[in-house]
Amino acid sequence: MNLNKKSTSLKLEKQIFELERLQKESFLENGRYYHELFTNMSEMFQIIELIYDDSGTAIDFYYREVNPALEKFVSLTRNELIGNRVKELFGTIEDYWLKTYDKIVKTGKSIKLENYIEGFGSYYEVFAWKIDENKVAIIFNDIAKRKLTELALIKAAERAENNEESLNKTQEITHTGSWSIDLASNEVTWSKELFKMYGFDPTLPLPPHTEHQKLFTPESWQTLSNELAKTSKTGIPYELELRTVRADGSNGWMWVRGEKVIDKNNKTIGLWGAAQDISERKDNENKIYNLNKLNETILNYAQEGIYGIDLNGNTTFVNSAAAKMIGWELNKVAHKNLHEVLHYGNASGTQYDKNNCPIYAACKNDLVYHANDVVFWRKDGSCFPVEYVSFPIKNEEGKITGAVVCFNDISERKKVVSDLAYQHQEKEKRADELVMANKELVYQNIEKEKQIDELIIANKELANQNIEKEKQADELVIANKKLAYQNIEKEKRADELVIAMVIANKELAYQNIEKGKRADELTIINKELAYQNIEKEKRADELTIINKELAYQNIEKEKRADELIIANKADQDQLKDKQASNLLLEKTKKQLNEAQRLAHVGSWLFDPLTQKSEWSEEMFHIWGLDIQKHLPEYKTIANRISPLDLELYNSTFNKATLKGTSFDIEFRIFLPNGVQKIIRSICKSVLGSAGEVMTLTGTNQDITAQKLFEEAQIKHQRLKAIGEMSASIAHDFNNALQQMIGNLEVVKIQDKLSDSSLDRLNSIESIIEDISMRVSALQKFGDTEHIDDNAKHINFNTLIEESLKESRPLWKDGMEKEGLKIVVTTDFGEISKISCNSGELKSVLYNLIKNSVEAMPKGGNFKIKTGTKPEGIFATFTDTGIGMDKETQLKIFQPFFSTKGFKLGRGLGMSGVYSIIKKIGGEIFVKSSELNKGTTIEIVFPIQD
Repeated sequence: MNLNKKSTSLKLEKQIFELERLQKESFLENGRYYHELFTNMSEMFQIIELIYDDSGTAIDFYYREVNPALEKFVSLTRNELIGNRVKELFGTIEDYWLKTYDKIVKTGKSIKLENYIEGFGSYYEVFAWKIDENKVAIIFNDIAKRKLTELALIKAAERAENNEESLNKTQEITHTGSWSIDLASNEVTWSKELFKMYGFDPTLPLPPHTEHQKLFTPESWQTLSNELAKTSKTGIPYELELRTVRADGSNGWMWVRGEKVIDKNNKTIGLWGAAQDISERKDNENKIYNLNKLNETILNYAQEGIYGIDLNGNTTFVNSAAAKMIGWELNKVAHKNLHEVLHYGNASGTQYDKNNCPIYAACKNDLVYHANDVVFWRKDGSCFPVEYVSFPIKNEEGKITGAVVCFNDISERKKVVSDLAYQHQEKEKRADELVMANKELVYQNIEKEKQIDELIIANKELANQNIEKEKQADELVIANKKLAYQNIEKEKRADELVIAMVIANKELAYQNIEKGKRADELTIINKELAYQNIEKEKRADELTIINKELAYQNIEKEKRADELIIANKADQDQLKDKQASNLLLEKTKKQLNEAQRLAHVGSWLFDPLTQKSEWSEEMFHIWGLDIQKHLPEYKTIANRISPLDLELYNSTFNKATLKGTSFDIEFRIFLPNGVQKIIRSICKSVLGSAGEVMTLTGTNQDITAQKLFEEAQIKHQRLKAIGEMSASIAHDFNNALQQMIGNLEVVKIQDKLSDSSLDRLNSIESIIEDISMRVSALQKFGDTEHIDDNAKHINFNTLIEESLKESRPLWKDGMEKEGLKIVVTTDFGEISKISCNSGELKSVLYNLIKNSVEAMPKGGNFKIKTGTKPEGIFATFTDTGIGMDKETQLKIFQPFFSTKGFKLGRGLGMSGVYSIIKKIGGEIFVKSSELNKGTTIEIVFPIQD
């Protein structure tokens, strides 16, 4: 009997240590991936960055991350710890820890040790590993209790046979109890700790055996009964984990083991065993299970394709987005080699050797690989372009166990780039067409110049013809003069010979003179014609001069163009290459600027030696700066970074400048126009031959939309879960309301009811019907496709009066009991009817009235006004209460946001109001609010035909 007890104690001790080890390993493994566990874990967690002196000796460290458990232990907040040095906060630090952390940083090996930490005043189990340059992640687990347990178990094992008190103490420390059953008498005995585990007083008698069934859930009791009977019959020991019911009605978990007790004749005479309270372990296992489910949910709702691989290249998990993109069912690709499924070939169809695949290289080289020029293959044989990142996964010992791959389908991005290239080509074509049009115009000018030259030649030909005619006229005059002279000579001779012939000769001379006159007249006419031709020639010459001047100018331009061509011909090949390079550079620059604009990514360069920077156009847009002005100074940049993120920005940039340390950080900026952005900044360094930092290059990306989308997804999932829960609760609540209406109808048919009682019963019935409508709406919460069958055309003014009457106990009766007063006034305008569910709209009115009343704890004035304006039918709700600050105004319609505390509200009232108004097609907003003066909320409904 004593040997069995000792053996069982040793087994229990081993099982306790094994359970604690498995629990902590599981806890630590999941702690790296799940923020929820990080926030709620009882162990203290911190990330530190070592500080070195000029000799390379670690002298201090900064806090870079802490969890709530550490904040609570040191009694300092996260903001007081992050970014501060340990010696500044606590005065000193043991050299042992500085040397230990320095060794982790320099060797990259993780450590796991147990030690007494003087600064914490207790024993701790420490697990530390390197996560980045000079950075170490550390988990402290208080093992003082376990140390005591170990010591108690060792001592208890040594004197277990003779010291019952020691055994009880050990059981108390380890939450382990023992029991026995005498099969002959059915008598049961418990140790003191077992009493406590069941919630009973050890000084009182234990419950009779017939009552033990109540100590377990029905399922656990059935299991235990079967095992007890089996062990009694066969003697085979059993081990079970059972769900218990304590004396106070609470539930727990218990590990139990039972063995037979035999007499000297080897006959089974009883059973005995041990039990341990494992409620805490079960709770932790449940938390881990829930965190795994949460991780699975996050993976399935991620928009990126994500999958994990082991060292053999087989998948360990695949999310829904990845399976959808490649066209496979999740169960068809589980544990398969995905290289052979989606990455087996290039875009051309040629095989892609697995040994050359960067995705699997991450498992071998401990490097992160990124690519955006590859394709993945779908199940149907088609391929699509992707951008992927493959990074290694390590276990707690720092060994690579596989890799995680995140990828995106960049078909749309490629299409945008292709469209941009096509648009650029079209612009180049239009430019070429314009050049051809200009050449055609020059050709037309040359043709016109030729026509002018031909006209000049024709005019000159005409002038020459006129000159010839003038010469012929002059020759005719000379001939006539010669003839006249001959006639005079003949007349002289005739006078001497025949007087009679004188008159004849004179007559002949007279005729000749007449002919001379006519010749002179012809000469004058020819001269006039020649003069006219000369004038025409002058005008033609003037036109020729003008045309020649124009031609000369064109010739000069052509000469300059020819000179430029001649000059360029000397190095034509080089010029063509330079022009092609410039065009390609300009084209690439435009494409890069456009791509950066579409992706909200700006690029930058920084020379630490000259302190000069270069920015892309998108960098100016992201930071809200004028691209026409000079690059901003550091002061301008620092003023726009959130004060909470400025230290992170400065420290990472300084490390990159001095040591060449790459970084990838996120921070917030505030532009002068009030716009807030979230920026992701990535930096890589270019080092010289001596290891000095030559250049820093990086990008800034505006990820505000991505962050907002992620928040919206989280809100959507939260609302979806609320909707499912609300529908279930609403179903049961609706059944209760139906019973209330049935009983109310029975009461109303009774005789001798006073009119006032009947009015109150009718009012109660109206309220129940309104609640029923609200419950019906609650059942449809989260369903965006249903049609509201309860929608009717209602008079909103009448509905307000009914709501004020039904909420009278809230704003009148209850306030007057406390000696306070709220004055309620209405100003109803003429408005058309609204199509909606009256129960839902009454819920809106009740929440608005309730919020206004709660905002006036000392009384005040509350006014409701309705009317019509161009935007639609409006209603304003104005109180003279405490008002709201800007932050509260922005969050008032968000689910679970409340300023009243958990007892007074859950933060769902105004979010429900917002949802109902939006479903109707209306708008609701805070029109005005000022602290200690009051608030006005306005609703606007669309005017319906």
